Amino acid sequence: MREVNGDDVIDTYFYGEENENSVAKDQIEGFKTSANSNKGYYIGRYEQGTGNVCKAEVDVYTNVTRNQSKTLAEAMYVDNSYVTSELISSYAWDTALNFICQTNEEGYMLATTTNPDYGNIGTSIKELTGAYKSDNYSNIHDFLGNCYEWTTEFRNSGGYPCVSVGGAYNNSDKSAANRSGSSVDTSASDTSFRLQLYINKVEQ
Repeated sequence: MREVNGDDVIDTYFYGEENENSVAKDQIEGFKTSANSNKGYYIGRYEQGTGNVCKAEVDVYTNVTRNQSKTLAEAMYVDNSYVTSELISSYAWDTALNFICQTNEEGYMLATTTNPDYGNIGTSIKELTGAYKSDNYSNIHDFLGNCYEWTTEFRNSGGYPCVSVGGAYNNSDKSAANRSGSSVDTSASDTSFRLQLYINKVEQ
């Protein structure tokens, strides 16, 4: 991606969690090892809800920074020695989106559509978690729209290293495959987060 800032042209790149600047650089190997060993991983069925819950028909947890989202996600199963919960990574997001596209008859159109028939994109109305019935693919809700969602991915553009993904109710131009950069201080009414969960290796 190339951005124009006055007379300067800036090359902008999005990096995975193995980049030394990612907030998940010390966590991603644990996730990948578990996903490979256990043939998969889990993500939150819904965007996170107020009260730091993952369930249907509650207000979406918004006005939260990327770092706050990371802390909240990790707190969900902190007392469970069998499961680790984290803020969703670019690996988990991209793999889940690919799975959705492969397992639904609409195919890869779901990754790029901005049509509100498929997700809460550009409707101007923020819905409760899971309330936008058309955005339910492979039993995963609001993945195409409703709110942007923070990830642990890194963006190399100066003061905007935090990455959010997906579409949103207040923007008709962004799709599920969209990536955007923000500052570490950014919190907004259109940005939430989602969990990734994986099984810890248990010693025999």
